[in-house]
Amino acid sequence: MAASPTLSGLTLWNSNANKVKNSFYDFDTGQIALPVPLLSSSSTFTANVLGKKQEIVLDGEYFGTTAEIGSFIAEMLGWFNISQLVAGFVSTRTLTNRFGLAYVVKPKKFAYTDNFEAAGKIDYQLELIEALT
Repeated sequence: MAASPTLSGLTLWNSNANKVKNSFYDFDTGQIALPVPLLSSSSTFTANVLGKKQEIVLDGEYFGTTAEIGSFIAEMLGWFNISQLVAGFVSTRTLTNRFGLAYVVKPKKFAYTDNFEAAGKIDYQLELIEALT
């Protein structure tokens, strides 16, 4: 079985209780196609107005006691809360995937599902934005 991605500075994330099921890497150049006036739609040029955008979405499961799961959720929310303490500052972490590729990332969204029929486990989704340090 392949190793789960690691996130620097997050102890519970990097524990054996965490299992990333899927990771989705979205690299968008931000190119838009603009048609040339009075010509066919096959005559276009592209422009990059907003720059590139890179997002990573991780779907996973976390296993443990109620207290351990609560600590994992608190650790994730703590990363988001620390990111909001200073205006314009969002703390970064380094995500290293199973291929050994490293990305400096900032948090975008964390969501989890509390499935009452599966005690001792939550499913979660973590959305990250690749960022400058």
